[in-house]
Amino acid sequence: MLRATFAICIFSAAFGLASCSTSHLVTAVKLSESQQTVNQRELLIGNWVGEAPLRGGGSNAWITHLLADGTYKIDFKSIDASGDSSAHSETGIWGVSGGIYFTAVRGFIVDGAAEPADTSDPALYDTYKIISLSHDSFEYKSISTGDHFWSHRQPANNSFP
Repeated sequence: MLRATFAICIFSAAFGLASCSTSHLVTAVKLSESQQTVNQRELLIGNWVGEAPLRGGGSNAWITHLLADGTYKIDFKSIDASGDSSAHSETGIWGVSGGIYFTAVRGFIVDGAAEPADTSDPALYDTYKIISLSHDSFEYKSISTGDHFWSHRQPANNSFP
């Protein structure tokens, strides 16, 4: 009985060590980014404008200002099904990695004054699969909702079309 218990212990120890040695290895430090990511990031820097119909009627338009330092500001103009309009702005950080465009809201502009966002709110973090990107157009799809968005490069006048 003692030999059987000893053999089970040896087998368990050997199996445990073997399973550890076959685990997936990871890179200690990310030293650089892919050329695709570098190119996508460079293409995205600037001003983008888009508009989309809303479920239930109305539309949402936006002007996105993506800065080289990784910060952004988005100005939104919404028109509901009854024709009433509203506007708001958000600020935050943005980036690109592995074909994914992402944003994290850090604040809102209310009556011309900056107000911090509650960064513990998971709704303030968005990820998008980049579908296509050129100097003039940007198509992306929300990973969480599946919504498709199209934007085109906006001249520096920063106003809605």
